[in-house]
Amino acid sequence: MEIKAWERRKGEPAKWFDMFLVYLRLGTDRAFSSVVRDKFPYVSIQRNATKWDWKARADAWDNEERCEATRKYEADRLEDRRIRLKTLKAIRGKLLKGLKDVDVSAMKPKDIFSALATNADEFRTELGDQPSQRITIQAGITLTMDDFAEAKHVKAREELDAWTAERNGPGSPEAVIDGLTPPEE
Repeated sequence: MEIKAWERRKGEPAKWFDMFLVYLRLGTDRAFSSVVRDKFPYVSIQRNATKWDWKARADAWDNEERCEATRKYEADRLEDRRIRLKTLKAIRGKLLKGLKDVDVSAMKPKDIFSALATNADEFRTELGDQPSQRITIQAGITLTMDDFAEAKHVKAREELDAWTAERNGPGSPEAVIDGLTPPEE
C-alpha cells in the first residue's frame, strides 16, 4: 500500500513527524518559524524540515484537500440540481392537473399555461437546453415547439384546445395555435 506524502515516513522520528503535523495544520500560509518550540530551535526545525521534505509533503496535503473540496462541491451541486429537477417536475405535474380541474372563475387558463411555460424554461435552463422555436397562442401565451414535443405538453395542448373549443366554439380563432396550423391557401 502506498504511503501518502503527508503520512509518517520510514525512519522519521516521532518527534519530527509531530512537528511536521504542527506545520501541516498551519494551513497554506505556514512557515517553519511558526513551529519553533523551546526545545527545538529554528535551525534544527529548518534542517529537519528540509531533511523530511515538509514543504513538498504539505503541498501534497493542500492539493489533496483542494481536490476533496472540489469533489464535495460537485457532489453537492449535482444533488442540488437533482432536487431542483424533482421540484420542477412536481410543479409541472400540478400545473398540468390544474388544466383538467381549472375553475375559470378562480384562475384563467392562460395563467396556468404561463406557469407551464415558465416551468419549461426552468427545465431548459437546468438542462442547458435552449428553445428551438417560439410560437404564440392567440390568448397571449408563449410556448415553444419543444413544449409540445413531450407527451404531457401534447396532452396539455389537447386539453387547452378542448377547453377553448368548449368555451368559444370549435372554429374560433382562439383555438388556433400559430405555427402549428398550416396557413390557408
